Amino acid sequence: MGGLIAYWLATQSEFASEVVGLLINSGTTDLTLRQSVAADADLVEIDSAYGSTDTASFLANSVGHDPLLLPASLWDEMKVLQVWSTGDTTVVPAQHGQAWLEEFGNACAYAAASIRSGGYHGTATRRLPT
Repeated sequence: MGGLIAYWLATQSEFASEVVGLLINSGTTDLTLRQSVAADADLVEIDSAYGSTDTASFLANSVGHDPLLLPASLWDEMKVLQVWSTGDTTVVPAQHGQAWLEEFGNACAYAAASIRSGGYHGTATRRLPT
């Protein structure tokens, strides 16, 4: 779930003031939704990361970590490229990258999408063209 780390580094870390651009590649953007639809190993990974055992503890422990719930002001002057594959059923673009662009794209100095036709959430179909 590297997208979550990238969002945090760009907005809340000690390095945030130095970040001018961000590329999110099929990243989880709506953490609350992702946790609610996760199953099996994915759910264990998410709950483990936030020390949660149920929905209530997840919601309490993840405050400030859900990119879609961050204030728009964090994106002032940021340049953001969202990359996704249309066939990604793990992190569905309409609920994550596309939803983020609709919510925060106007707050950024630059925001765009690079969309790959087909594919899935695996790395082979997410590579940028050479």
